[in-house]
Order: sequence, then structure tokens, then C-alpha cells
Amino acid sequence: MSLGRRCFDDREALARSLAAAVADDLRSALADRGRASLAVPGGATPGPFLEALSASALAWSQVAVTLTDERWVPPESPRSNQGLLARSLLRGPAA
Repeated sequence: MSLGRRCFDDREALARSLAAAVADDLRSALADRGRASLAVPGGATPGPFLEALSASALAWSQVAVTLTDERWVPPESPRSNQGLLARSLLRGPAA
């Protein structure tokens, strides 16, 4: 994936562009191997990207999603990266 050096009007436009590029990479992996992996960070920053990515038309059942980090808090905690993933990515088509 190469977005090159670009400027975006706002954070949402950046999130949509990144989500489209990652979805394209996932589609390529699915076409080549029949499966794909996606490792995502936690924290507040990736939330808009994950929300945009969740709406992508992909064979989500063939995509393994994992976190690159997690805090020692229950998933229900607002600080939980697992909770962030459930609220932002693993919904809609990506559920």
C-alpha cells in the first residue's frame, strides 16, 4: 500500500482514504490466498479508520483480525483496545 505524500482536509478524509487503501490490500490478499490478516493498533487514533474500514465490502469471514497491543483492562472498559475493535471495526459487514 502506498498512499504517497498527500494532504487531507480533515481526519475523516484521511481515515476514508486509508480504509480504502487497506481494503484494496485485503482484497488482493483474499484473491491471491483466499485469506488475509489485519493487525491493528489500539488507542483513540485508529477509531475513524476502523469505522470506515468496517463498511468495506470484503469476505470478512476470511480476514483474521488481531490487535498489536492491549491494556490490562476488561473489554467493557473505555480504555480497552479489544472494546475499541468491537465498537469500531467488528460491526456491519465486518461483524
